[in-house]
Amino acid sequence: MMQHSLTGSIAELIVRAFAFMFSLGFHEYAHAKVSYLLGDSTAKDEGRMTFNPLVHLDLFGFACLLFFGFGWATPVPFAPENFKRRKLYSLLTKLAGPISNLVFALICLYCIEYFPFAAVPRYMSDTFIQLLVALLYVNVMLAVFNCFPIPPLDGGYILELFFGDRYPELIEWLSLYGIMVLILLFCIPQFHDGFVYCTRIVMTGLSYLVI
Repeated sequence: MMQHSLTGSIAELIVRAFAFMFSLGFHEYAHAKVSYLLGDSTAKDEGRMTFNPLVHLDLFGFACLLFFGFGWATPVPFAPENFKRRKLYSLLTKLAGPISNLVFALICLYCIEYFPFAAVPRYMSDTFIQLLVALLYVNVMLAVFNCFPIPPLDGGYILELFFGDRYPELIEWLSLYGIMVLILLFCIPQFHDGFVYCTRIVMTGLSYLVI
């Protein structure tokens, strides 16, 4: 029984790792592509406009996702000075990541709801459903998590975009210690539970779009 439980935990970890890597590549590609379409080729020039998750991987963020349920990637670089409308286009570039994850989550929900699983062998359908559920959760998690107004997350950049001139010392402090702040926050059970609750609310809201 114990061996069976261990095998199941390892399999779940592998599925979650695959889901995160795939979703991470999608998220960061969206940043790079939108930035490129709006006039900045920085990410493309640095080889970041790709679905390859290994290019975007942050090892510490990946480890946090596997073991603590939240994680992040290495932010895609862009140069706001290359935009014709600096603040608006910077905002759109940063919003592209979370929005892409919500779109991906919707695709997963549609597959779960409408894919003809009865037409394939049981062992294949069970694996496929497990993967889709993992992709659904990870994509919603990434969307919600990246909205936190703490660097290096997308929400942190948006905070800097609108309040950097007014509160430069706060923004600088968050830029230096943002990751430490995130880890400490997630060590608080109430905060972690609230994050999981918000993720489930978003998943429930998306589910109404596929009914």
